[in-house]
Amino acid sequence: MKKIRKHYRLEQDALGTKRVPNDAYTGIFYSRAKENFSLSTRRFPQEFFHQLAIIKRVSAEEHVKLKQLDEEVGKAIARATREVEKGTFDEWFDIDVYEAGAGTPLNMTMNEVISNRALELLHERKGKYARIHPNNHVNMGQSTNDVIPTALRITTLLFSRELENELEKTIHETLKLSKRYSTFAKTGRTHVQAAVPVTFGQELSVYAHSLRERLETIREAKNHLLTIPLGGTAVGTGITTTPHYARAVVQRLARETRLPLREAPNKMLLTSHMTDFQHYSNALSELASDVQLWMNDWVLLGSDPYAGLGEIHLLEVEPGSSIMPGKINPSILEALKMITLQVQGNHETIRLSCESTQLELNVMTPVMGSNLFESIQLLTRGITMFREKCLVHVRATPRMSELLQKSTSVATALNPYVGYDVVAFLVKKSLATNTLFSQLVINEGLLLPAEANVLLHPAYLTKPRKVDAALRAAIRSRTTYQKIREHVQKYSR
Repeated sequence: MKKIRKHYRLEQDALGTKRVPNDAYTGIFYSRAKENFSLSTRRFPQEFFHQLAIIKRVSAEEHVKLKQLDEEVGKAIARATREVEKGTFDEWFDIDVYEAGAGTPLNMTMNEVISNRALELLHERKGKYARIHPNNHVNMGQSTNDVIPTALRITTLLFSRELENELEKTIHETLKLSKRYSTFAKTGRTHVQAAVPVTFGQELSVYAHSLRERLETIREAKNHLLTIPLGGTAVGTGITTTPHYARAVVQRLARETRLPLREAPNKMLLTSHMTDFQHYSNALSELASDVQLWMNDWVLLGSDPYAGLGEIHLLEVEPGSSIMPGKINPSILEALKMITLQVQGNHETIRLSCESTQLELNVMTPVMGSNLFESIQLLTRGITMFREKCLVHVRATPRMSELLQKSTSVATALNPYVGYDVVAFLVKKSLATNTLFSQLVINEGLLLPAEANVLLHPAYLTKPRKVDAALRAAIRSRTTYQKIREHVQKYSR
């Protein structure tokens, strides 16, 4: 009788045995996780697994130095993890974000992949765990509860670097625009009503300085993530580790990642309290909030000049409607606004996850980490999109100056010269007669043309300037001023 070749191997754990495909680098733990937790399409980014692999390699190498791990086994584990770090085994880390608490399936899948690849490197069959065991060897001196938070911290730090670089570029481009439009006056608005003049450059400088402040907040929050709980194992006490292991492995990991990582002075704190992640996420939420304010402004300023403001022109990137021909929408701004809303929603999930700690362990780290990674990457990509497809192409339109000339926003400049009540009277008359305010004060004989040109010139209106006492006295001595003043006082009694 012909012998039938098996295409699977049997693996055993405390719950029994299961078939595992012969070619699988994963093992029984991964198989159970796939059966139990195929809940969504959400997965961790591969960068996370690459950082987790580095932790495994550094740990194995340090245990060899400490004579806790056989040198041949340690070298095989190190070779296998280097391959994982390079992305060779990315396809095997197909773990749902919604999984067992604390990320045990993440850690055990990594242990199994490294173990089976290391066995191959020693010319052994996959699953022959007596030689290299996922728990006893690959996971030596570790727990899900210290390696997963450590990998989350390192991955966040690396992703943050990309976001920070993009913010620097966007700030630079915004300041360039601010300088270009430093004397380009426009109507400033409060309550979406004409207020006083500003320059477009001043508005742009607000956006740039806002981003700068948010960037500094992110950098400050990021520093807390440099303290890691590695070596604390299950609850932060360091059970199953040898003395000096924690310090050695953290120092080695710092060199490998080129990050100034620090050993946590109280590892129990970082096992139970995830406040550092909440702090960093809050910085992202603040950034999202400020970016949303900017997008709201430009959606309004970029509205069409016939039914809206039309003060700025945005790059046209796509047709805006499936039914209305010729309609163009602010698509880039809208996409980034959606991202900012998602980031703020993610922050709420992270905040609630941080509050979910019970006793010695917070088990919500998978959903916390997934949402944090999504927020960083969405903001990075979204701000890059905005800079490349909107910011560098935006330009002020002639309508910006036109609306300033038509508005009464210049009127406030006369307050120190004729008083609030007189100006209010003139504004009302300007609107009632549909006369430009600057022309009205000349027509009424309140100001000479040369005086109006000075007092109501945009260059005077967008920054502090000393009141001309002699000119104020001259204006108040005129008959027009006296008549208006008497009229105003008569009806204010």
